[in-house]
Amino acid sequence: MKKAIIITLAVVLFSALMVACNIDATLGIYSEVAQSTPSSDVVLRDYLGYYNSKYYYLSDDGVYSLEVGVATTKLLASDENQRVVSAFMEDENQLYVLVESKEKDKLGETVIKYSIDAGKNYSDLAAENGIKGMLSNGFCWNDSRIYYMQAGELHEFNTNTSVKNEILSAFSSDSETGDEYAFFSVNETELGGTANRFYVLKYGESAPVKNIKGDSTYYCGFQSIGSDFYLLYKDTSKNLSYVYKLADDGPKEYVKLNFNLKFSKTQNSTFYDAGYGKLVVKCSTYFDEITLGDEPKVESVKNRYASNICTADITNFKLREGQTYIVGTVNSMLYSIDMGNPDNVPVAIK
Repeated sequence: MKKAIIITLAVVLFSALMVACNIDATLGIYSEVAQSTPSSDVVLRDYLGYYNSKYYYLSDDGVYSLEVGVATTKLLASDENQRVVSAFMEDENQLYVLVESKEKDKLGETVIKYSIDAGKNYSDLAAENGIKGMLSNGFCWNDSRIYYMQAGELHEFNTNTSVKNEILSAFSSDSETGDEYAFFSVNETELGGTANRFYVLKYGESAPVKNIKGDSTYYCGFQSIGSDFYLLYKDTSKNLSYVYKLADDGPKEYVKLNFNLKFSKTQNSTFYDAGYGKLVVKCSTYFDEITLGDEPKVESVKNRYASNICTADITNFKLREGQTYIVGTVNSMLYSIDMGNPDNVPVAIK
């Protein structure tokens, strides 16, 4: 009798293991543990760029540079008097950091700290103008205007004049040509009422690339590809996710993703793989590759260049050079992926 029970238990356990090891396209618990990235003590918020053999990044407590095998250097950190909110590097010397005061008599006031020597000395670039937010590619805004930062100055975009602008969402995108773009969904309050508009803005140009009557839909990602612009959308009521293409009269559904996006109101990360002509979207546990064209095709990837980072929270991608992209991950710092050889696994940058 005991022998029969033991045999039965062994069969049950073996069957359970076979089921666990043959989970289909979705990542099960076993796969997630096997492919999760190692955690570090640093919480990354944005990868800022690579200059003079150093990687620059924004963490949860400040801005740092990393020279591989040499040192990590603190450039500007939060302390008892200030909170580092966001950062932008224009080039190897010019660093902009949005800082919020924690001092009692200045609580909540913001200033953009500007350095022309990569973090050694700072001046106040934009104080007392109520800057509310800043993207990592040089766009910033207050309650009435949107700007880009260049050569130590704020440059205003020629958007609609209004009494007040409520920024519903602001997303950044780089491109294969090195240009920087941003998508803004803005609730504009005029004297006669309110209206929502969508703007696509290009760094260095004051006139909007797109100025479209919008709505209150929350998009959750943005990618520029040549003269085309794509938005991500997550339908939380149906638990489905999509890529939309931005036409002159508004966003149009382009393709449904195979896997769901992680975020519904904040930015999900994307990049454009120019070598293969694919828009790559980071979903919750996979990368979805969209082959662009009149009949887009979606394929999902969890291995090759996506190995070890497919389950990670990714902050952003930036093209370093050629077809090499640097990936910022929230809990595991930086990785390099070689889209010229996509069968290669990511390389951790330490």
